[in-house]
Amino acid sequence: MRNYTKMKQFMPRFHTKEAVPNSKGRQVIAFRLINDSYQQCLESVALVGLPISLLEQALEQMVKNNGNAAKWFALQIKDLPIH
Repeated sequence: MRNYTKMKQFMPRFHTKEAVPNSKGRQVIAFRLINDSYQQCLESVALVGLPISLLEQALEQMVKNNGNAAKWFALQIKDLPIH
């Protein structure tokens, strides 16, 4: 986990978890507030069991073939233990 303490100045204090997609860089940066410090997450806090890397792959699928991206994503998550 990376520490994103400096990000606090750009975010409202009431946020406890966030995911920021960067479609140009095809990257998703997920983080949560822990002990007054933003920490990067490798797994979704909202959908426990969903790897952030899978969201990045979904962005890549949208660039390659937007019409099938949702179907591809649904197939990828169907067997995940998402809570």
